[in-house]
Amino acid sequence: MLDELRQIIAARSLAPVPLEALRERFADGWQPRRPADAVDFAEHFCRWVHDSLRHDDLPRTGQAAEPAEVANQGANALIEFIAQLPTALRDEIDALAQFRTEVLRPWDEPVTDAYVGLCNVVHDVWAHLLGPEQLADAGIARALLRLAPRHALDYGAGAGHVTLLLALNGIATDVVEIDPVKRLFLQRRAARAGVARLVGPGMSRPSYDMVLALNVLDHLQAPPECLQQLAELLPPGGSLAIAAEFPQDGWHQGDPAAAETCAQLLSDRFEPRRDHYGDGDLPVDWFDIFVKRDELHPGMAGALRCPRLHPRARWQAPPNEADPATPGVLNATAFYTLPCALDGDTARLCDAFDGRRPLAELADTLELELDTLEAFCSFLHSRRLLTWHGHPAADRPHHRQHDHKETPPCGALT
Repeated sequence: MLDELRQIIAARSLAPVPLEALRERFADGWQPRRPADAVDFAEHFCRWVHDSLRHDDLPRTGQAAEPAEVANQGANALIEFIAQLPTALRDEIDALAQFRTEVLRPWDEPVTDAYVGLCNVVHDVWAHLLGPEQLADAGIARALLRLAPRHALDYGAGAGHVTLLLALNGIATDVVEIDPVKRLFLQRRAARAGVARLVGPGMSRPSYDMVLALNVLDHLQAPPECLQQLAELLPPGGSLAIAAEFPQDGWHQGDPAAAETCAQLLSDRFEPRRDHYGDGDLPVDWFDIFVKRDELHPGMAGALRCPRLHPRARWQAPPNEADPATPGVLNATAFYTLPCALDGDTARLCDAFDGRRPLAELADTLELELDTLEAFCSFLHSRRLLTWHGHPAADRPHHRQHDHKETPPCGALT
């Protein structure tokens, strides 16, 4: 915690860190022996730099809030929060005899201890200000704000980066967060930003225009049950924003069966949105926005079906490219897709799947039989690497069946 806090303070303080004052209380080489010692250092550190903080952490009146401003706001709010820790939180930390040594899985983390909760808040703020999250924040912000929901639910809101982004842009956002320290910080942070009226604790509505589950599903013990419940909170046409990877690292939820069940639920009830990225926007790895399918009004179908390759699909060439019989792998940074082996010539066909041209036109352009092209697209759709532009896949008219396992079309090997 202390190392990340030092980095946050260095980024937000206009004046040098007061090392002399720190040395008067904490000698060189000082090390905390228990959580209360670390928090004592953090409190004094934040108090001494509080008056020298930069004040570029809120958007100017009439201007939209940018992710960098929200990250700055979170850092300033964190320094103020630690400088004046709530008494009840400090008392909980004082009661801890030693640092926790075991590493718990994400779904057990929030019920550990108050010091771990404070460490999680510091890490969350650091990640958006200086760490890995900042790289994706701009793309996610543009995608969410372009859809302009009236009422959103941020499920697993963490320290509130996305919640504050939405609220500072005038979007009423309810929050669900099981970590009590993060909840407390988020409440203080919203009040400091003047948007407490737009940030509601818990679910206050039966449905929402948009539900967010960013870095949540792979932090749960039972992701499919959660995803099913979130789906019920959306009306047809509502948006579901998800960031999840399901890494098999022994810590996150990496059960392939859980990931596949979530993927099937998304396939059954949702379609990928295509209007949340603007011209020139690059897709964000592991992040997607889906629209809930309207079963009563499935939309257009038939001859107007336009295949669209997953925006993050990439073909990895085989080690021995000189051998045309050696396949490469087509895959995407999305937990719900499945890789497939394709030879180079077949993989290059995918460049034509831009979601703008119907199958018949593509078949003429690519000089392929329509049935052959349709079989190949159906194969990619079965791997969730391709969607049909403008059409719920389940409501497409059925054509002759193709056995992709026995005869993979167009060079697809499996």
